[in-house]
Amino acid sequence: MARAIGVLTRPRLDIRGFVTRNVPLKLAAVAVALLGWYVLSQAQAPEEQTVAFNGGIPVQRQNMPAGYVLRGSLGDVTVNVHGAVGDLKELAVSSFRAEVDLSQYDLTRVGDLQELPVRVSAVPETLKIVEIHPSVVAAKLVPVEAKQMTVQVRYENQPAAGYQAADPTLSPAAVEVRGPSDALREVVSVIVQVRFSDAPNDIHLTPRAVPIDGAGQEVPDIDVQPRNVAVAVAVQQATPTRTVGIIPTIVGQPAAGYWVASATSDPAVVAVRGDPATLDKIDHLVTVAIDVTGMSVDRLVRAPLVLPPGTSLAQEGGTVQVAIAVRAVTATRLFSVAVQPSGLRSDLVADFDPKSLDVVVSGPLSTLQGLRVDQIAVVVDLAGKAAGTYQIDAAIRTPAGVSGSATGPARITVVVRSRS
Repeated sequence: MARAIGVLTRPRLDIRGFVTRNVPLKLAAVAVALLGWYVLSQAQAPEEQTVAFNGGIPVQRQNMPAGYVLRGSLGDVTVNVHGAVGDLKELAVSSFRAEVDLSQYDLTRVGDLQELPVRVSAVPETLKIVEIHPSVVAAKLVPVEAKQMTVQVRYENQPAAGYQAADPTLSPAAVEVRGPSDALREVVSVIVQVRFSDAPNDIHLTPRAVPIDGAGQEVPDIDVQPRNVAVAVAVQQATPTRTVGIIPTIVGQPAAGYWVASATSDPAVVAVRGDPATLDKIDHLVTVAIDVTGMSVDRLVRAPLVLPPGTSLAQEGGTVQVAIAVRAVTATRLFSVAVQPSGLRSDLVADFDPKSLDVVVSGPLSTLQGLRVDQIAVVVDLAGKAAGTYQIDAAIRTPAGVSGSATGPARITVVVRSRS
């Protein structure tokens, strides 16, 4: 018996049904997906804004040129910053770093105030600096210099009654002073300050060396090396002293025609130490003899002092500087000098009344001794004068080094007339 064989039908793809079936469910799935995307996008892109940070951000220096120093402060800046709201809420001065690149300073104009741009960075780096106020600051660089200076001792008080301080011993006696050139120029001395105790004890201290200006105030920004100086001062029983003047002893004669106008000592007075009886007899000290033989110009001389027996100087140094001034001996001579015309036209002649003047010439004796009357002129200026009568003051001309003046009135009556 024959068996029937069934034929299987091929399934059909129903695209329309795929699209149209379960539409509400599919729309709900899309809405859920969009909502999830929105939430995720908002989490990944937080809200941003721009705010002003008004806290003062100190400006730091960068790339300082070697051998120079910044004078003064670079000041503070404020900024406008853009970023995520969450980051902006956490802002503090420490969130920013403001810098100035000092390598941009023009060293050919060192010492001038120059404006340099300010750069500001923020943390976190996602923050963006929108504006800087001010965007530039003024900077002044000066060179660093150094010099050696001797240390001086400044006593804050006196030793106990009946005692005195010997000359101090310093180690080192000189120090190096270093700092900005403008500040260094203000330093006039370096001192160490020492205070005596109530008891007459010697001093052994290592005080700080202080650079001071002309007003006695410490100069800031100056480094002293070494910073401390060892000071030793012996305190000894006081010896009476007396302050007396100094008289230079001058011997010899200056060159012919010259005389010693003055001889002054520097210092003019000194303190002499000795017993009271000896000091009572001293009213001045003299120098050793200073020979001025043949001198015709001023001179400075170092001369030792002559100390009476049993005395000494209260301070070190037994010589003084003596300034000796010599001057030419002056004298006068009388000359009768004829009046001369000056600038008179060639077609005119002049008659003078008086015809001559008595002239007193003053000057060094050596010059006057060789002076001739033809070296002196009494001149009447007739330039531009036509024929007529005039009253004119005569001019007296003498050689260099001497001066002349009329013994009486120098007004001359002048009659100018034609040669024909």
